[in-house]
Amino acid sequence: MRRILTTETIKQVGKTVLLQGWVNAVRSHGKITFFDLRDRTGLVQAVTKEKINLKAESVISVSGKVVKRPEKLINPKLDTGIIEIQAEKIV
Repeated sequence: MRRILTTETIKQVGKTVLLQGWVNAVRSHGKITFFDLRDRTGLVQAVTKEKINLKAESVISVSGKVVKRPEKLINPKLDTGIIEIQAEKIV
């Protein structure tokens, strides 16, 4: 699988993608963890149910499915705010 940039994810809804970059922020909500992945083009939110230990500025590779966010969870402040990555593998 070829790596894509975060801003390319909005054209990949329903597909599995590979992203690489830095962890920008991590938010744990019990059984679900959200994290923002940053690369040279911007940010994208990823979500996982795995127990992970990520820290800001960690360099990671994430593969997962691009899905549209529910209408009430769209983030208009981000170019990628209409989608998120359902992380399947984090390295």
